[in-house]
Formats: sequence, structure tokens, C-alpha cells
Amino acid sequence: MVAISWSQGAGSLGSWTGRDGSGLQHTESQTVQSAAEHYQSDEHQQGGHQELNEIGSTRKSRFTWSFWWLQDKIRLPYIPRSLDRRELGFSVFRFCHMKAATDNFSFENEIGHGGSATVYKGKIHGRLVAIKRYSTSGSISYRKGQARCFEAEIYCLLKFQHINIVKLLGYCTERREMILVYEYIPNGGLDKYISGAGTGMLLDWTQRFSIILGIAQGVAYLHKYCGVTILHRDLKPSNVLLDSDMNPKITDFGIARLLGSALNEEVIEGTLGYVAPEYLLVGRASTKSDIYSFGVILIEMIMGKRSFKPSCQRPLHGATEHYAWELWTAGRSLELVDPSLRDEDRVAEILRCIQIGLLCVEPRPEDRPTMPDVIVMLSSESTILPSPKRIGYEVAEGGRRSYLI
Repeated sequence: MVAISWSQGAGSLGSWTGRDGSGLQHTESQTVQSAAEHYQSDEHQQGGHQELNEIGSTRKSRFTWSFWWLQDKIRLPYIPRSLDRRELGFSVFRFCHMKAATDNFSFENEIGHGGSATVYKGKIHGRLVAIKRYSTSGSISYRKGQARCFEAEIYCLLKFQHINIVKLLGYCTERREMILVYEYIPNGGLDKYISGAGTGMLLDWTQRFSIILGIAQGVAYLHKYCGVTILHRDLKPSNVLLDSDMNPKITDFGIARLLGSALNEEVIEGTLGYVAPEYLLVGRASTKSDIYSFGVILIEMIMGKRSFKPSCQRPLHGATEHYAWELWTAGRSLELVDPSLRDEDRVAEILRCIQIGLLCVEPRPEDRPTMPDVIVMLSSESTILPSPKRIGYEVAEGGRRSYLI
């Protein structure tokens, strides 16, 4: 493959540089000089005419390449010019590199698939990477939605440097493609480990607690310590990846948003079962919405099973929280704990985490703790925990007020 770069200088027509597979470089000025040398000798007039033809062919190729580059540039989702990709180590990849890395996006390299994108395992410069390719088919409105998700991931991940946030390495937007390149996380999603059914591996409480604390630290970074306030809005086990040391890394920022104070939306995005009631009912999202999602994950980790299976056609929203609340108020919280954990030496810590989970899934957002508060509760056994209130979320409709519990 030949990669060509064009530069225009004062007092010259410009120069182009081509690199072939052997790494040799050729410049237009060198070619013109070579042609002039041929013209100085009558013995090389024929060679001179041939050289002029080569120059003309080169200029035509340069124009054709520039035309395609311009087309690709016009089709790109908007990326702010203020972001210095070189300083951040952020790469812009060619589509041919993406095809080569994934063996032309072969099914054998597919490691994840969702409604909007497919994730492939690949290798670039000897490094294993995860390559997320957004679907570009469908209606115009659908493609616009895909572009918004693509841009949101770039905005959110470009400057993040945290052990519990997946690292974005670069992107590709050539020929209408929308492709993101991430660090490769070998152990996949947390959803496969909650019950052990997907891996045949049961996590002990030390591993589960470390994962819970890591997720909390990642969310706290998004909410308070990254310089801006970011709402993830789709925090769930499948969006938490585990590296080789079982450290959690939050991923999939496609519907994440920058927050001023609160966010009101007409279209509700997220995953049923993990969406906070105020967001589900009236479209009001805040940092407390992510706290609710975290609380559901925390309770699931203790139970050792999901709230509901993704294949369930009509999942009951809030079923996990209701069950946990009923057992806690009846003094039977131990029944909520995964049977494989009931003989753990740290069972008191497990029961404490159940109470923290219930605080996080309070129906009213003002009753939920902030994520820094959650980290203090998890890290310090001396911290006195408040009791969950379980006061219903108030909804005004048709002049009447009702409560969702």
C-alpha cells in the first residue's frame, strides 16, 4: 500500500511523498530534477518523455487520492480541533489497518455483539486490541444516532486516565466507517462472572468486593475527579470488563453525557432493570441515576445472579431491590447472599454491603449517597450507615400524586 502526503510551500508547486512497502521515499522535486538531467543529453530524450509521463501519472494519482481524502473528511463525525491527539497518544487508523487487524472482520475474531456495534479482537503492531465497529446501515436517523454514540465515546474517553476506565487508543472514520480501538481486556464482561454460569468460575468474596470497590472508584472519577461531570447512564455488568488481574474497567460510553446539574430527556436510554425510577418515569438523569445502577450491580454481586435475564421479554423493573428490601426489613438478609459465600469469614462485611446497596437503590434520588460517600462506606467499617428509608418516588400526573416504591 502506498501512503501519500501533500505539502504546499512558498515558491514551489508543492511536493508529495510516497512510502511503499520497502520504506523507500520519492519526492516530486527529485523526479523533476531527474527529468532535467535526461533533457541535457540527446541520448536520453526518450527517457525524458517517459519521465514526463510518469510525472503526469503521479499528479493524477495525487489528485485522485486527495479527492477520496476530501470525501472521507466531509463524512467524518465532528472531532474538536482543540484535542491534541499527538500529545494524548491518540491515533487515527486507516480502514485497511482495521481489516488487517481483524482478518477482514472475521466471525472467528468477534468477541462481542450488540444492537449498534460489533467488537472484534485484533492485533496492531503486535499489540492485542479490541476493535468496536459501529453499524452504518439503516435509516438516516439511525445513522445519526450511531454517530452521536460514536462521538460521545471519543469525547468521554479521550482524556480519561484511570485504572477503572477502559482506555481508548484511537479511531477510524474512513469511507463512512465508525470504528473505535480500545485496549484489549482479556476476561470480558462482569456479567459472565456474577453467577459463574458463563465461565464455570465462582468468585470468592475478596474478588467480588475488590470489583465492587473498583467500579465505585471508576464512577466517582467520572462524577467528580475527571475535571467535568460525566453521566454514564448505562452502568450494568456487561459494561464492566475484567482485566487479567480481575480489575474492573468501565466501558461503553455511547450514551454518556456531560452534566451541568440535571439532565431532562424525552427519549429514555439505558437498560431496564438498571435505570433509576426518576429517569424511567420523567426522563430526569443525574449522578444519582448512576448510583442507582451501581446499587443494583452491588446487590447482584452479593446474590450471585442477575436481576433478570436479558432474553426475558417482560422483566419486572425493581424486582431485585424489592426482594432485598423485604429480606432486610425481616432480618433475613443472609438469605439474599449467594450460598457459596455464606460460610465466608467476612459475612458481616457482606451484610453491610447489602445495606449500602439498599441505600444506593432508594427510590428518591435525594435519599441516595454520592459515590465518594459510597467509597467511604465500603472502605471504613467504623462508618455508621444510615438506615434505608424506602420512601417512594413521587410522580405528579393529572393533578394527582402517586409514589413508585
